[in-house]
Amino acid sequence: MNEGNAAHEINGELSLDQLDAAAGGLTIGPITYEDGILAIGIKGVGGIFVGAGCIGGWLGGTAIAYCPK
Repeated sequence: MNEGNAAHEINGELSLDQLDAAAGGLTIGPITYEDGILAIGIKGVGGIFVGAGCIGGWLGGTAIAYCPK
């Protein structure tokens, strides 16, 4: 896949480290917000996130996102 087309992917997977990098700012309990991405959950266990035109969730160490851009 060409990196220039990455923004057009409908579904994708993020590692937990990539999710942390995207949503690692303001943390209040299980709620984290940074750069327009809101994540609610427990690292390494499960949760949901929304922002930057995507919605998704994670379970364990893998996150799945739907990004209809």
